[in-house]
Amino acid sequence: MAAHTVIVHDEPAFLHGAAGALRLAGYDVAAFTDPMDALAWLEADRTELLITRVRFGEGKPHGISLGLMAKNRQPGTKVLFMALPEYAGAASDVGTVLISPVCVSDLVHAVDRLLKPPSHDFGTAAGK
Repeated sequence: MAAHTVIVHDEPAFLHGAAGALRLAGYDVAAFTDPMDALAWLEADRTELLITRVRFGEGKPHGISLGLMAKNRQPGTKVLFMALPEYAGAASDVGTVLISPVCVSDLVHAVDRLLKPPSHDFGTAAGK
């Protein structure tokens, strides 16, 4: 199942590992180290999910404002934050939060929960 997913993280090793794992899981991923570049993408292309951290470097918009802008420009866009515990409350007002540090496999599972419809296994009812 392809999904238009944008991931923004300023640590290139994590970003590339996470983007690669999401692509292997079947997601269409655009990866950015700079939130301003991601914002330009969000303005130009349909996005189902924005994955971002909360804090970026000096002079860069933080992930919460990026999430709000994404949702404002494209209603229905989901936001998944990778946030330190002290930012979790503010981030949870905008989207789903994974507490940092986040491992790539946990990130992929969280994306699956947000984007894939629940599966129903009717053949495993009690008594069978």
